[in-house]
Amino acid sequence: MANRPLAWILAVVMAAMIMPSNVFAHGEAGDEPFLKDLTTAFYDVKISPGVIHVGEPVTIVGKVRILDTWPYTLDDPKMAYITPVVPGPVFALKDRTVNGQSAPGSFFVERGGVYDFKMVVLGREPGRWHVHPGIAIQGTGTLIGPGEWVEVQPSAAGFAFPVTLLSGQTIDLDSYQGSFV
Repeated sequence: MANRPLAWILAVVMAAMIMPSNVFAHGEAGDEPFLKDLTTAFYDVKISPGVIHVGEPVTIVGKVRILDTWPYTLDDPKMAYITPVVPGPVFALKDRTVNGQSAPGSFFVERGGVYDFKMVVLGREPGRWHVHPGIAIQGTGTLIGPGEWVEVQPSAAGFAFPVTLLSGQTIDLDSYQGSFV
């Protein structure tokens, strides 16, 4: 009789381990409300297409405004980096422009500034992935915009990311010198 509660607890734990469920968590839901309301506003965000094969591109376009209501408790926004926010290395960033200019790294920002962005990512891993734009503000962290589900289907060719170096040599960036990373 004394072992009955223990048996029930064990049965519930075993059932939970045997029957895993899908998790549909979204990163933007984890941000504090004041971050969403007072720091940035993402708009006109489009992520397409929604279904690709490994190695094919997905384009993320939109605008982000650094709000004048930026909280005094955070460092003033001065330097930022626009990035795709995805669950791990399931995509590879191929190209990024901000306000029509190539943006391989960080750029200067200011309160009230509007930044028109475009990113092209390549599908690396098959699966159904949630894709967001994000803006990493120095001293604050990454603020996440709206997301869309993208399904990456397998491809017979697999993933490759060839780039030509200044020397003229072509390498596969996905595997080049991987043992040193």
